[in-house]
Amino acid sequence: MATKLKKSDSHSGIIKFFVVIFFIIGVVTFYASGIWILTNAAQWYTSPFFQEDYRDTYAFRNKFDNLLYYAVETNLVYKSQGNIEDGKAINEDDLIRSFKEYYNVADGIITSNTQIIDDTLVLTGTIPDYLQENYKEYEYLVNNRLPTYRKIYIQNQLEKYNYQNDTLKSYNNFYYCIEDENGNIIYGNEDSEKILSFKNHFIQQGDFITDKMGSYASDFYSKNISTKNYKLYAGVPDTFEPGDIFYTENEAFNKVKNGTPYFFGGLFASLIACILMAVYLIRMAGQTTRHGEVSLSTLDRIYNDIHFWMVAISEILLAVIFLGLMNPIYYEEKSIFLYTAITIQCITIVSMALIALSFFCSMSRQLKAHQIIRNTLLVTLIIKTGSFFSGKSFKGWIVFTVVIYIMINILLLSFVSIFSYNSVLLLFFAGVFALFNIICLIILLKSLDSLTIIMNTARKISTGDFNDTINLKKISPSFVTFAQDITNIQQGLKTAVEEAVKGERMKAELITNVSHDLKTPLTSIITYIDLLKNEELNNERADGYVEILNDKALRLKRLIEDLIEASKASSGNLKVTKQRLDLRQLVMMASGEFEEKMEKAGITFRINCPEETIIYADGNHMWRIIENLISNAIKYSMPNSRVYVDIFKTETMGVLVMKNISEMPLEISPEMLTERFVRGDVSRTTEGSGLGLSIAKSLSILQDGQFNISIDGDLFKATVKMPLWKDKTPKDNKENIENDIENFEKTENLE
Repeated sequence: MATKLKKSDSHSGIIKFFVVIFFIIGVVTFYASGIWILTNAAQWYTSPFFQEDYRDTYAFRNKFDNLLYYAVETNLVYKSQGNIEDGKAINEDDLIRSFKEYYNVADGIITSNTQIIDDTLVLTGTIPDYLQENYKEYEYLVNNRLPTYRKIYIQNQLEKYNYQNDTLKSYNNFYYCIEDENGNIIYGNEDSEKILSFKNHFIQQGDFITDKMGSYASDFYSKNISTKNYKLYAGVPDTFEPGDIFYTENEAFNKVKNGTPYFFGGLFASLIACILMAVYLIRMAGQTTRHGEVSLSTLDRIYNDIHFWMVAISEILLAVIFLGLMNPIYYEEKSIFLYTAITIQCITIVSMALIALSFFCSMSRQLKAHQIIRNTLLVTLIIKTGSFFSGKSFKGWIVFTVVIYIMINILLLSFVSIFSYNSVLLLFFAGVFALFNIICLIILLKSLDSLTIIMNTARKISTGDFNDTINLKKISPSFVTFAQDITNIQQGLKTAVEEAVKGERMKAELITNVSHDLKTPLTSIITYIDLLKNEELNNERADGYVEILNDKALRLKRLIEDLIEASKASSGNLKVTKQRLDLRQLVMMASGEFEEKMEKAGITFRINCPEETIIYADGNHMWRIIENLISNAIKYSMPNSRVYVDIFKTETMGVLVMKNISEMPLEISPEMLTERFVRGDVSRTTEGSGLGLSIAKSLSILQDGQFNISIDGDLFKATVKMPLWKDKTPKDNKENIENDIENFEKTENLE
């Protein structure tokens, strides 16, 4: 058995050794494939990975466009060396503009009142006195420096002409010709027929361009070609001939294009292989046999948080070295320095991979040994001091902390007194004493901050705000238990409030559903009553019964509709669209709607509005509030009496006050009148449903307003307050109100 176990252990160790070797090979393969892809992507702008032909790359198009530009500028602008030396290739506007830019001369009053003729400044206007010195400086520049600058400008044109001409001659795979309007070749190195035979060619005739190159059409071509009725032909052969950069880059592109699949395959294959081998090593870390005991290494004795920071710092330093060598690899030609940089990078990335692998293997061993948490410096310190700062014995840890604080201060002061003769030791212990007290002060302030956070949260809970939670990570350990208790209370109250709100919503939904179920048979009853009314019963008593049935059915229908609206309003399930409203106009329109009923009841409306009152509210909901108040006044006011409506505004609110004298004694409190199914006439002889004032109150609150009722004897007074419209600019809002009324009536009809 012992011999078999030894062989198993040795075999397991050999397997791990070879897996590590293959892991290193995989990392090197991944680096080699990746660096090849990155360098070629930087050189070719990722073209070999997406383009099929060299002629489709940015490198080719850029060179082709430059050559096309050189051909046009060399032959049509510069024309010849003698033409340049005679100054005939100079564009005076470009020369003057370049001269001004070189000497930092800005266009302004001086330049607009002068003109440069034959390199001499000529005054064409008047220069103000305060600009005379600037004018003299500018005159000196033009008269003395411009001739010299012109010569330099001509010299630059000559250098540019020679460079462009030499460049055109160096490309044996670039063909072009420029023809005049009669088809005669005036410039070029090939005729148009041969160029047109190429698959890749470019033609410009006037403003019309035939471009099979994907090049960038330039206004420069149009300015020099179309204005002279020339034709420009340019192209490259279908097969490049050796001798220029086009041929060299085409060969390089094809090599990269053909090698791309292999290097991408190597990149992904090595990455997958490295991941699988890393998973195997992490899984088998610390075990020599399957399900055997876990053996820890010397590395596992380091605290995990310290180990983590050691690994992190090492990885950062190695990453800095790796990235610092990227530029030489991108741009350095083949040399000993390039190969040295590649070698260092390869060693760096292998080291990074092995350091990370060893860290995860260490974590795996400790996880299997169930000590990954215990082997942490922070946890160790917390466990050792947690009993004193757990918060379970508030008085105990306070006393203990104060005693420890006093003892340490006495000890430090003793050292200060003992070593007072030695200035160095005196300064050292005095500094330690000061540092210790500063640290204690910081801890004390943090504890006070924690207590402040808990007190503020408790204050918010007392006002009904349950959303501000305590972040226990910011609380001092001595107050953690206290904070947890406050959080539990907060969550309990929040849950209770949510349950109450949920119950209210369910109650409203139940009322709505029941009311909806009542509508179906009620509609049938109303329909059959209508049918009975159309029948000739020849019985006055029966006709009276039918009329009573019709009135009661309609009243029940209104009651159900009011009940539905009251449920929606109280639960907040109504949409609120606030806008600018003229409260006086709204009240006048509503009173006009009830004019016939007022006359029938003998009620007179008196509206008092000393100034325009613009509120910010929902038009439909405000119409319903005013409608309910007017309807309530008509139903319950004393016949042949007056209803007074006062409209005014305070600093922030628009106020509507409606007062009337009740026909019946009001033996009920104002608070009860706004409850559902409560009516002013206890005998219930009127047609009211007892929901009107409840709906008005709910709609007012829904719009961030207020609704109050007061009773003084038989005087009934209802007050509605709504927020004022913030924009004080007077505007005509009558049309908006009429639209709101129309939309509200449509909504009622649909219901």
